[in-house]
Formats: sequence, structure tokens, C-alpha cells
Amino acid sequence: MNSLKISACGLLTLGSLAMSSAAQAMTFAAPSGLNPGEQFRYVFVTSTTGAATSRNISTYNTRVDDAADNSMGLSTFLTDTIGITNPGDLDWRVIASVEGTDAITNTSTDPSSVGVPIYRLDGDRVANNYVDLWDGGGIARPINIAEDSAERNVDVWTGTRIDGTSIGLIELGSSGAFSSFGVSGDIGFGWVFTSVRGSTQSQSLYGISPIITLPSAPAAEVPTPALLPGLIGMGVAAIRKRRLAQAEDA
Repeated sequence: MNSLKISACGLLTLGSLAMSSAAQAMTFAAPSGLNPGEQFRYVFVTSTTGAATSRNISTYNTRVDDAADNSMGLSTFLTDTIGITNPGDLDWRVIASVEGTDAITNTSTDPSSVGVPIYRLDGDRVANNYVDLWDGGGIARPINIAEDSAERNVDVWTGTRIDGTSIGLIELGSSGAFSSFGVSGDIGFGWVFTSVRGSTQSQSLYGISPIITLPSAPAAEVPTPALLPGLIGMGVAAIRKRRLAQAEDA
């Protein structure tokens, strides 16, 4: 992080501060190619996994919402960079279908409405809009960035056709005990439908955010909690050094 400023008493400015290895590993980024005030949605693949035996879409919505809410790194990014005061209030939805509920309905991505662009958590665009997402022609980038910022190329429960509607008899929670899945590393229609597997198997899910508005100005960068003790110590040392120099000059 360059030109990191410590606001306490306005006494310390650090340039080119070396970050911890954990911070350097983060890939979260604001959407590329958007202007302040424009709207978008984020999408990710869960690092957590589970079965596809429930017939209730809320089960899967809760799973992706919990994955996002429990990621401290993602929550910090959404607050500090995207300007979302309470990231836990975001209603993340699963891109999946159960009997009676299509993915396009659950996620409010029905292509009858053009919608907004969709991005991965690293800022790369996945689809230009809802029509682009569900036209069956594939997506621009694989949805393989998880809520922990890691790249995960895994099988993902969807129960969904390439047009965003439920696949009868192999949707999630199917009475036949088999459900369809996609592959997070695929950019063809295989991202949403690749094959079928027993519903008791444990796999990831796709999560999508509600519509977010890009802030008019980047939020101020904030040091990670792990860095604060060291920064405070450096600030105190700098103050003591300056006072000592002043005393010697007096």
C-alpha cells in the first residue's frame, strides 16, 4: 500500500509500506471499466461445500450468504473500497434452481430485463448484463474466484438450464436424488450445466450480490488489523525521535 497515512494527530506518513503476505495475496478489486455512479453485481463460487438434497431454495441462499458474510477479507474490501457500510446486510443469492423456483427468478436476473454488468470479486467482467449471462453463449470469465479470494476450479451445484430455468427431475433437491452441476472453471455453457451427479455429494455453489452502485470516489484505504500494532509502534517511535531532535536543537 503506497502513501499510507495515519490520521492519529496527523503526525505520521508512511510511504511504500510493505504489506503482510496475507494482504498481498488478496485479489478483490473494484469492477474494471465502470465509472462512479454506475451499477453492477458481484458473483463468486463458494469455498464451502454441501449436498443438493434440500428442495427449499432458501437453504442454498443461506449457504452462499453465510459464505460471503463470514469472509472478513471480503467484508473489509466491500466497506473500505466499495463503500458499503454494512456488508452483512447484502442479500447474496444462489445461482441455482429447485422445483418451482428458477435461477433467473431467485437471482432477479431474468433476461427480459437487460439488467447490469456482472463481475467476479477480482474486478473482471463475467457478463455484460442478464441477457449476456443467459444467452447460452458462455461467459467472458470463469466464475472461479471464491469469497476467500482464492481461485477455485470446482464442480458447482446449479440444477439449471443454460437459459436460467430449472431442469425438471435434476434440479436441486430432486426427488430422483440426482442434480445437475456446472464447472466454475468453464466459460462455455458448462459453467452452469456440465453433467448430473447424486445429490448427496458435497459441492460448491455460485453466489451473486444484489445491485451495487460504484461509489463516486474510492473509499480511504485502511490498514488491516494485523498491521495496526506495528504502525502505532512506528508512529510512537517517530514522535519520540522528533522530540529528541528538537530538544538537542534547543
